[in-house]
Amino acid sequence: MMYILLIILLLLTLIVLILLFTVITIRLEFNTNANELAVRLSWLNSLLTAKANVRSSNSSIDVYLGKIRIFSKVIKALGGKKILKWKLIRALDLNNSFANVYYSFDNPFSTGITSGVIQIIQSYLSGIKISQFPDFLSFDQYVYIIAGSELDLGRTLANIMRVQLENKNKRRDIAWSR
Repeated sequence: MMYILLIILLLLTLIVLILLFTVITIRLEFNTNANELAVRLSWLNSLLTAKANVRSSNSSIDVYLGKIRIFSKVIKALGGKKILKWKLIRALDLNNSFANVYYSFDNPFSTGITSGVIQIIQSYLSGIKISQFPDFLSFDQYVYIIAGSELDLGRTLANIMRVQLENKNKRRDIAWSR
């Protein structure tokens, strides 16, 4: 009986270590022609995959273990709650980030201004490689973005715990100062 508990404990430890030292691949696609935003998170070469699709008509979340869907849910309208805080977003440890931006507007002037704005944004975001593909001669208006990154889960969890601890200490300091 004791050996079985030891084996289970070792397997759980192995799973936690794999979880902390592997990366999660993130891919985002935004398409204004289809009014769709799709986010895909995959872990261990798509062993575990989560897909979120936000469309103008409906939204859904699907989770797959290999090719088998293990969870699926249709999401109702997203409320106006502020889910993410800026410090938690900064706590994410992202590597190999990229964005490919395809766009076109009514007139070439607007497309050129957008091209300059994206170039300015790229100069401030040094960790993200942004490739832009403006279409100055198109008769359609569209924005299509393909973005991706790798999330280091171990460092991200450590950063989130640090941020939470800092917030807790700030609240305690404020309570003591009253």
